[in-house]
Amino acid sequence: MGYHREGDFIKGDDDFDGGWISAHSEPQQVKAEAFDIIVELVKAGFVVSFNRRGRLLRVQLAEEVDEQDMHLDLHPIWFRNGNVWLHNNCSFPATREDFLPVTTGKLRDIEVAVPAATEKFLRNQYGASWNVPDPGFTYHDSDVHPSVLRHLSEALITIPEYRDLADRVKRETAGNPDAGRFFSVGSQEFYPLGRFIG
Repeated sequence: MGYHREGDFIKGDDDFDGGWISAHSEPQQVKAEAFDIIVELVKAGFVVSFNRRGRLLRVQLAEEVDEQDMHLDLHPIWFRNGNVWLHNNCSFPATREDFLPVTTGKLRDIEVAVPAATEKFLRNQYGASWNVPDPGFTYHDSDVHPSVLRHLSEALITIPEYRDLADRVKRETAGNPDAGRFFSVGSQEFYPLGRFIG
């Protein structure tokens, strides 16, 4: 939205959002794919976490964590039964061709990729008034059909899955001094995330 509407960062925003188009259509498969991505990110030195609801995944570079807690939120995007599905709580009629191939442009001299049907995505993700800045914008689960929330919830990580994945990360990064870290925000007492790095 910042790129398309503002031509710059959105004032007051504290993160960057990105997504990947999953190779799968079932949420459990999407989640397994996300687990593989997490392992590779930690191997590459990134700090990866997820929120208290189990939504994957937040990514930071250890050396760039500061008091402002800047981070990248990555969202899996998948297609099933004629709809696209993506967090936080969004689903609408769409096909892969609405997203791929991406278009590219420059944001502060950095190349960015945006969905092919950018305005269709923004309208369905943020509402009909997406093109009017709203500093108080937030998602409300009560506005979303329960069946959408149920389907999306199948891609959330559970506590047992977190423990298994944390063990896998530990095994696959053993002996790698440049590895990052994976943890659950819900298992920690408070922010900032920077205190868990080092």
